[in-house]
Amino acid sequence: MLGKKKAKKLTLDEMPVLKKAIEILDKREDRLNLGACMVSNNILTGAGQLRWCYRHEPYRGSDVDNGWEFLSDIDTKKFLNVAENWSIISFDQMAVIEPCVVKIFDFPPGTDLVVIDDGDNRYFADSETFAPVLRYCPDEEDE
Repeated sequence: MLGKKKAKKLTLDEMPVLKKAIEILDKREDRLNLGACMVSNNILTGAGQLRWCYRHEPYRGSDVDNGWEFLSDIDTKKFLNVAENWSIISFDQMAVIEPCVVKIFDFPPGTDLVVIDDGDNRYFADSETFAPVLRYCPDEEDE
């Protein structure tokens, strides 16, 4: 095991995107209360942007897990296979980070989407066929 460095769990200060989302939510009274999701730390540190959205069946017996997982454009299998490279956050926090995820929340387990940006349009697409599924918050892109 010499030479192998284990990933460490990041602190909130090392995840500025999440830290800002928490600060924003602390000032808001409206909450979605839609449970928790798994998010790649590359999104939470700002190293990468949302690229993949997958929904599995929520874990049985959990009243918190909503089944959503969000991965970044720079994630690799090797990175994602390390538990410390993931964080569990509230869906409210994810909605502050990427407001458009609210539009896909009700998609069923088995949903597997990719965010496509072709320069003119940004949209959620089926990750196998790349067929457009939903426009990506056109009203919020200009903000």
